[in-house]
Amino acid sequence: MSKKIIFNKIIFIFTFIFLIFCIAMSFCVTVKAADSEVVSITWADGDTRATNADGSSMGWTSINHATQVPDVINRDITMSSSGSWEFPVDSESKTNNRRSIRTTQYGNALDISGIPSENLGFSFWVYSSDSAVFNNVLTIRIGAASDGGFSLYPIKGAFAKNNSGYPTLSKGWNHFYIDMGKALNDSTYGQCTYFAGNGAFLQSCPGANTKPSLGKYIYFDLYDIQLLSGSEEIKIYIDDIKFVNTSKLDQIIQKVKSFEGLEAVVNDNTYKKISLESDITLNNDFIINNEVEIISNGYSFLGNGELYAKKGVTATLDGNQIPEYNFDIPVTGVDINISNLNLIIGKSKNLEAKVLPESAANQNVSWSSSNSSVVSVDSTGKITALSVGSAEISVTTEDGNFKDICNVTVEDSVAFIDFVNVETESSDWIFTQHFSPGSLDSEITVSFSSSFVGTYKSTEARRTSFKNHAGVSLEKIQSGNLAFSFFVYANKDVTFENGFYLQIGRAGSGGWKIYPNFGVFSNALPTVKQGWNYFFFDISKALSGDETYGRVEYFKGSGEYDLIDDITDAIIYYFDIYNAKLPEGEEDVQLYFDDLKFINTAKINEFYQNANKELIFNYLLNDERFPNIRINESIDFQNSVLINRDVTIDGGKGYIKGIEDETLFLIDGADVVFENGNFRETNALSLFKVINNSNLVFKGDIRVSGVKDIIIDVEEGSSVDFSNANLVYAERPANLWSEKIDGRKVYLYARLPKGTNTYGLFSGLEKFTDDTYDYYFEELVYKLSIITDVDEINAGSNLNFKVQIEPDEDLDLIWSVSGSDYASIDNSGNL
Repeated sequence: MSKKIIFNKIIFIFTFIFLIFCIAMSFCVTVKAADSEVVSITWADGDTRATNADGSSMGWTSINHATQVPDVINRDITMSSSGSWEFPVDSESKTNNRRSIRTTQYGNALDISGIPSENLGFSFWVYSSDSAVFNNVLTIRIGAASDGGFSLYPIKGAFAKNNSGYPTLSKGWNHFYIDMGKALNDSTYGQCTYFAGNGAFLQSCPGANTKPSLGKYIYFDLYDIQLLSGSEEIKIYIDDIKFVNTSKLDQIIQKVKSFEGLEAVVNDNTYKKISLESDITLNNDFIINNEVEIISNGYSFLGNGELYAKKGVTATLDGNQIPEYNFDIPVTGVDINISNLNLIIGKSKNLEAKVLPESAANQNVSWSSSNSSVVSVDSTGKITALSVGSAEISVTTEDGNFKDICNVTVEDSVAFIDFVNVETESSDWIFTQHFSPGSLDSEITVSFSSSFVGTYKSTEARRTSFKNHAGVSLEKIQSGNLAFSFFVYANKDVTFENGFYLQIGRAGSGGWKIYPNFGVFSNALPTVKQGWNYFFFDISKALSGDETYGRVEYFKGSGEYDLIDDITDAIIYYFDIYNAKLPEGEEDVQLYFDDLKFINTAKINEFYQNANKELIFNYLLNDERFPNIRINESIDFQNSVLINRDVTIDGGKGYIKGIEDETLFLIDGADVVFENGNFRETNALSLFKVINNSNLVFKGDIRVSGVKDIIIDVEEGSSVDFSNANLVYAERPANLWSEKIDGRKVYLYARLPKGTNTYGLFSGLEKFTDDTYDYYFEELVYKLSIITDVDEINAGSNLNFKVQIEPDEDLDLIWSVSGSDYASIDNSGNL
């Protein structure tokens, strides 16, 4: 072979290699270009069994944080509940129940830089073994607290809130999908909130162009998964987690393994391409309602049913047009979006009925109530609670008479809602003063010894926060009747600088700012006096535009409060006091915040304000906003109690001890109802003295001892009602009545206006009536005892007898002796 031929061959080989290199380089450039517009980045894909973005294997873990039990899994998760992450949930699950799916390998992070920020979406599928309603603070989070990340709140689809404000899942497949790029600026797509951290997570929102990594680990968390009380145990399965390019949704291929999966994807209408991963059984005709391209992938449709497309819908199977359904599609059922609902009187909700299938020709339905006097329903499904009770709201299809029901229970609204309530453990409360350490405290019922204590200084503007992990729901009070109330105890008089306001809610979630016009913390003069101060703010009037009380401003956040249109739909977690700063030169002051609650102004006559100290009881008596007061602990009164306004007092929660030698309750010119009297060792001159045309209604048991002169003394012109009273226990008064009755000395129990009906309360006692009063008394009976040290004496001797008188009194005694022939005795007891 000549050198020329060899040289030509070398040139040819070199040229061939060069061409291959160029083609390869061209191919690499093409791949890189495509990478910048990635269709989707699969977090855990069915084919690769949980992989990194580069295709390498990745370990995955699901964790139940309530038990801290990890479940290390690598599962095939392609729309198949048997191969997904399984999370059993029941109604006993604790609040703040958190479930996580994460990588187990440090440094394995998805690279989402190929999807432009404005086109970034997040998607996963949830399979539920039954319909489920969760508590309404469910948060979906991507990322870790230490690294930063996103919190997601959907508007529709899986975990979106129903008409009652609770996240829901339907039985079967549910799709969670949120357009993160749009949601960052437009809440109609849902909420996407960025939270900063110290790690390697995204540093902007969503920031896929500038920060390609999701972090050192990949965390996908479901927070606060908790079934509402009464729900059965269910299992949810998380499947097919991915980031998607929202501008290329028509290019994403969704894989399915079952008819349920196929039906879910077709009806969801997010993804336009479907790939079968197994044979699909059609037991009935399946009609496709949306444009879709199905790739059989070598699998078949089995069963007695046929695959059709709705009239006017273009759907293909392996590129071939799926035949149109040429008949009217019959109705196969109907679903109401809510199965069980609790309402209070006056509230309304809109029920939604879905006729199945959605392509059915006849969509007409009718609504009815089994008890229209309790719950009414109109032709659109709007229900209104009218009275206490229960009713079944039914929807019936015109075609086929298919029926579904919603069970509605109507309750009366409550008089008040405590920040510390029957469903909230005291340990769930956290009190914090920013710029100083916070503290945890217990139940708060107007007692500064157990209240939340904050110390304020003139050198700093402080924010005081009260946080409750469980939250306090306002749903039992209508917004038109809502007021906010709490007590403040100050160890000295103090006036804060202006700019003071209260905040209900939190900055990240939205809420309400309150600027009061008078009273404690008024915006014009935020002053508290030494001792107890009461804050009362009528939210409903302020919201309606009446600024007599002050202003209420709604502020927008990026969390759950943005999704409600009524403050009484809210769950309150935070109460903040802002800008509480003392003027320069003021000494430090301590404030005790106590008894925070929301009050139903329409039911103020049913609300009892608790008092456990004499100071508080007297404070409440002087504030006419409290028509009802309850003594909820024993009180040792140090002063007589003047009652000069109309009030109801429940005295049954503690023993009451009166001030010595004083009337305990002096009722002067007022109508007073006293319930459940419970008095012990009062030492008072009298229990009740009723004067100046007052009226006393006494209900319950009169339990009293130690009164010195009289239990009840009612002046002419006043009245007392004993129709619901019972004298359970009463010692006779310690002292005798200062005036004799009918010439006799007596223990006087009651002096009442003539003709007062006592309903047998003082049966067993004597009664005397003059022109003005009825007197109930026990006549004084003396007990005499002769005292001597000898039994016999000799004739001619003398003996002086001593007499003990009970009660002790100097009485004129007449002495006599039997057998006067043997002895005699004089009037001094000398024998």
